[in-house]
Amino acid sequence: MRTLSLWQPWASLVALGKKKYETRDWPMQFTGRLAIHAAKHPFNPKEYDAAWLREFYHELAADEIDLGHLKYGYVVCVVDVPAPSVRTEEIRDGLGAKERMYGNYTDNRFATRLANVRALSPALPFKGKQGFFDVPL
Repeated sequence: MRTLSLWQPWASLVALGKKKYETRDWPMQFTGRLAIHAAKHPFNPKEYDAAWLREFYHELAADEIDLGHLKYGYVVCVVDVPAPSVRTEEIRDGLGAKERMYGNYTDNRFATRLANVRALSPALPFKGKQGFFDVPL
């Protein structure tokens, strides 16, 4: 199955149905079933604005995301991608504040809707890659 890696905590946000769009700097033309993999490498909070990071952590706590218990290097869920990506400029004004917090909706980026989330229990350990890769599911 086609699979895409996301850093944690974003992969878990998708698996819990809290993040409805994945944003990238490239358009995803893919549609169909897609597995979401939690990358082995954690994100680096030093790369983010301190005020944004405080608000982000506050929202994660509100969504009951425990940063100490995230899985890394696992396929965490399967989603449906019903349509190709759209430009972030086309949809961001119609999104809630939390969804905008959970993605990068700046100009000249692309957003892909993720629907019908099915969390895997247990999650499947797998070595990820950049871009799309296949996982035998």
